[in-house]
Amino acid sequence: MHQPAKQAVSASRPLPLVVGVTGHRDLREQDRGQLVATVRQILLQLKADYPHTSLVLLSALAEGADRLVAQVALDLGILLIVPLPRPVQEYKQEFTSDEARAEFDRLLHRAGRSFDLPSIDARAGSAGAYIARNCQILLALWDGGAAENASGTAEVVRLKLGGADSPLDAPRNPLDPVDSGPVCQVVTPRASVPVAEPFTVRLLLPEQHSRQVPVPYHLLSKHKAEKVHRRIVRRMDRFNRDVGRHWDGLAGQRQQSMDHVFAPDAAKHLPASVHAALTYYGVANALALHFQRWSLRSVRAIVLLVMAAAICYHVYSALKPQPPLWLLIGYLATFLCAYVVYGCHWGLDSHNKYLDYRALAEGLRVRMFWRLAGVKTQVADRYLSKQHSEMDWIRQAIRVWTIPAHADTGDLEFHRPDPARLQLVLDRWVKYQRDYFQKTARSNDRRALVCVVISSGFFLLAGFGLAIVKVFIPTEDPLLVVLTLTLVASALLQVYSRVLGYSEQARQYDRMQKIFARGAALVEKHLKAGELKQAQEIIRDLGEEALIENGEWLLLHRSQPVEVPGA
Repeated sequence: MHQPAKQAVSASRPLPLVVGVTGHRDLREQDRGQLVATVRQILLQLKADYPHTSLVLLSALAEGADRLVAQVALDLGILLIVPLPRPVQEYKQEFTSDEARAEFDRLLHRAGRSFDLPSIDARAGSAGAYIARNCQILLALWDGGAAENASGTAEVVRLKLGGADSPLDAPRNPLDPVDSGPVCQVVTPRASVPVAEPFTVRLLLPEQHSRQVPVPYHLLSKHKAEKVHRRIVRRMDRFNRDVGRHWDGLAGQRQQSMDHVFAPDAAKHLPASVHAALTYYGVANALALHFQRWSLRSVRAIVLLVMAAAICYHVYSALKPQPPLWLLIGYLATFLCAYVVYGCHWGLDSHNKYLDYRALAEGLRVRMFWRLAGVKTQVADRYLSKQHSEMDWIRQAIRVWTIPAHADTGDLEFHRPDPARLQLVLDRWVKYQRDYFQKTARSNDRRALVCVVISSGFFLLAGFGLAIVKVFIPTEDPLLVVLTLTLVASALLQVYSRVLGYSEQARQYDRMQKIFARGAALVEKHLKAGELKQAQEIIRDLGEEALIENGEWLLLHRSQPVEVPGA
């Protein structure tokens, strides 16, 4: 671990866009001015494309391209994070001169954070693999030539485009889709190898990683294949925009969300990475609750307005021969209001925002307690792996949020499990989740039962009542209007219950309560017996179950996505 972290991103723009850099070390001195101008243009364009999102640059600060891009980024006020393949003093021995070592020290001092990557076979190219795995777009100052070694520029590009596993990845299901992403190539001559069309900017896409597709940079946003990858970042930009809009108003809710997980006194003593995850969780959870309230209010308003429109219409129809005109106006007004509320509800995408931000918060919760328990598995490698679609942004968000807090991985991920921390995980997560799922399952069961009973009662009353009224009472009787409206109310109540998913959520929560109840008993048993490794494995398995359940929940309740403007 090196210098303490500087301010990574704006608090009101929490999710960064992570740009990785790879490139040749032997740049030509006469090319530097043109390369600096080209890189600067690319970074400024990214800032303009995603105005609510801060940029972060990942660079190992090797000689040549790494340092050139790092210097440009620092001059633009972009946060620099440096993953080092080896300890600093050992790494500096690879540099060609004292001047190169001094340049490295100067850039490293200006970096927001630096950290050593785990010791693995140097031939595997740990820094390049880490950068390819954790950036959302890779900036490659590359001539397009074949790889000369396992840590060369071409190999890092291949890792990004092909989504190949890096040496730092946890084992994954071979049937899961791999994470890949675009490469923005600046055609860069090497000192020993001239190239045609130097400084041309090309977009290389995963779907086309077997061939290079030259695309002028100012046309990247119009390229059809690129829209697939831009959509992920645009959804992250939308999240940042929502956080910025509601930052001040949700301050109390953020703190309350954090306090529900850890009491303020206990939170002060958490490791830095866990405390960072707790802060991120508070942001995502507060925003999820905000849009949940908006979504519920919209659904209730639509139901009530439709009911009011039905009342106005049926009363107007029943009061003959001269019904009041205001009833017809009331029908039109309430119907129009219902339509406007419906349009705002879907146009603002509040329902899907609630689901997405809730899924993000729950993924962060699992990550937080996994890190506290010393579980090495990364949530981003396990979450929503079967739901590759517009929901990819959630996994990417968790991945980029881990990068600024990566410096204390040695404190948790590569140490033996700690009994005090495992007990804290048991008390504040496993048992808490068990009790929460039990309470919520019962609450949803009651709500579903109330809706069914009332709706069924209305339906039976209206059905039998209409049959009797038709036989014994004139059709103009007001009772006929009341019974018809009762039937409408029954249908609307059924729709309301289905939209909110009371029955489905009750079954889901009951299943999760049983899983966490068994997990709590097993973790407690292993802790009492001093079997820390076994307790840690149960916590990891509980996290896996929670991630799977969250993914299925999101897929079940998410409606047809609304396209982000400009995506």
